[in-house]
Amino acid sequence: LMKAAKEARKKRSVGAMHRTAGIPNGIGHSSTEIIMQPRNPLLSLMVKMVPSPDWFVGVNSLNLCEGNRWKQE
Repeated sequence: LMKAAKEARKKRSVGAMHRTAGIPNGIGHSSTEIIMQPRNPLLSLMVKMVPSPDWFVGVNSLNLCEGNRWKQE
């Protein structure tokens, strides 16, 4: 998946990519703060579910705007 994401980044179909450090023992939490721009209100993300090597949860092209305003929640 990372290979496909990097290729999309090269083609400029992905605005930015961020990868966080893993949680080695499967217990804990991680958070990331992002800055969005009004001209690019879509968010896609993927999260690996530990301990399985093949469990993922994701969102594709979630629009964070409603009309010309950011959604509150």
